[in-house]
Amino acid sequence: MAQAVGQAWLILQLTGSGLDLGLLSAATFGPVLLASAWAGALLDHVDVRKTLIATQVIAGSLALILAVLVMTGSVRVWMVFVLAVANGFVFAVDQPARQLYVVNLVGRDRVASAVGLYEVITNASRVLGPAVGGVMIATAGVSACFLVNAGSFIPPLLVLLWFRPKGPR
Repeated sequence: MAQAVGQAWLILQLTGSGLDLGLLSAATFGPVLLASAWAGALLDHVDVRKTLIATQVIAGSLALILAVLVMTGSVRVWMVFVLAVANGFVFAVDQPARQLYVVNLVGRDRVASAVGLYEVITNASRVLGPAVGGVMIATAGVSACFLVNAGSFIPPLLVLLWFRPKGPR
């Protein structure tokens, strides 16, 4: 969520336009709306763990690209939008894959508790992420939001690479 705050701040810095801010949301969540059902169907036919590894690498790379663009002063509005659309498509695959992976990790008999815990974690990040993003912008600059976000993909990626569930994928 710090990434979303950083992108919104960046768009406002670059354009000062509320319309562009709205278009950023559409660029980010439009792909989720359009591709999530397709992604869910795709996940029935692929290895969910490997899919999550790919989404973690891609999402982390996109955040790192945006951080470098901001730090070097070469970022342009169109670049933010392209990266937001790309993130949206990654998110469209990642979210259903994460939910399916929870089932694979805990089994069907514990899925209700696991999904409840997953939702607590997700909602906590929705509350804490923007606050952390605001603090980072105020103290370290907007590029810090993207760097921290890029780094946040490393621990789950390491877990996915290390832990292999024994059940169906």
